[in-house]
Amino acid sequence: MKDNLNRCLMVYVIASLAYMGLSVYTSWHDTMRGVDRQLELAALALPGMLAPDFHDRATDSESISLDEELRNREVFGQYVKRANLAWIYTLIEQDGRFFFAAPNVSDQEAAEQLRWYYYPYPEIPGQFIEAYKTETPVWVSYSDRWGHFRSVAYPLRSRGGRLFLACADYDISFVKAVLIREAFFSCCVAALFLLVAIPFFLAYRKHARAMEGLVLDLERYSNDLESMVRDRTQGLNNALEELEDLANRDYLTGIYNRRYGMETLKRMTDPESGYRGWLLLVDLDDFKGINDTLGHQTGDDLLQQVGAVLSDISGEEDLPIRYGGDEFIVICPDCKDGEIDGKVDTVKKAILELGDRRGCPLSVSIGATRIVPGIPVRFIIDEADRCLYSDKKRAKLP
Repeated sequence: MKDNLNRCLMVYVIASLAYMGLSVYTSWHDTMRGVDRQLELAALALPGMLAPDFHDRATDSESISLDEELRNREVFGQYVKRANLAWIYTLIEQDGRFFFAAPNVSDQEAAEQLRWYYYPYPEIPGQFIEAYKTETPVWVSYSDRWGHFRSVAYPLRSRGGRLFLACADYDISFVKAVLIREAFFSCCVAALFLLVAIPFFLAYRKHARAMEGLVLDLERYSNDLESMVRDRTQGLNNALEELEDLANRDYLTGIYNRRYGMETLKRMTDPESGYRGWLLLVDLDDFKGINDTLGHQTGDDLLQQVGAVLSDISGEEDLPIRYGGDEFIVICPDCKDGEIDGKVDTVKKAILELGDRRGCPLSVSIGATRIVPGIPVRFIIDEADRCLYSDKKRAKLP
């Protein structure tokens, strides 16, 4: 319970910090979005304050008269005051260099020199140059000795098609104070919620102490119950595994049955399985005659012993299966092409020896075929069956 209380306090602290961070970020984002919108409107308004052909005529330092420059400065200055901007100006490019075409200037700048038209701008931000090249507007924040500013460079074209940049700067020094105020307000809100929550935390702690004894008892009972359930579950799992194994076994021979064998072949022939190997289809020749002459009980005994022989001689990865009646399958996943003839001879020899030991001669035919991913199981069985009957025919030849 104490840990839960500590976690609650930790969650509260994290949530408070997240709330403060989100509030500050939201305030900054909204403020900057408003600034950017105002800068965009100012940049788009600049061409309307100038003569329609102004930028087409602004080709060198003498192409615009001083009177026109002064009129433009006055108009720009009035707009800057109304819009509460720092500077507005347009830039033109000539031979890779940028010049002020129509800037507003402060009283100090006007006193320093008479003309600012066609004044070079060597410190132009790289983002402005990129905006000029791509004709895509760009917003830039920067700081210098005069303060913190947000600027826009908006590529536009004059009536004659000349490209120029309409720019505006906004003093954003106030943003820091806005963010500090927002952070302080968020901190106060978080503190208020903490004061409201303190009685609930105290009540929870009192309740937690009262519940500790009960929780300990419940934990002991829970552990005992979990142990019982775990033991019972393990027993059920073992029983299910035994039942599953019995369901996959042939009732007479004890080796795997046809259903399990077909499921295994289906997995091996899946195009994504990557399995390679061989399949042996084993048939006891004329086994019906043994049942007819020696009886079905003897036949069943022989089938059981054949299953045992196949299990004994099979490799670690081989899978002996009773396919049905007197037919068996041996799946050999690891068998290579050069080993399959030896595997066939081993199976035949073992079954013949079994017949000799029982005093009941046995004859066996075997069809071998490759297991290839992507080839349907029925085609593989059909090919093995064809090979088996070819083996039977060879055995009957004189």
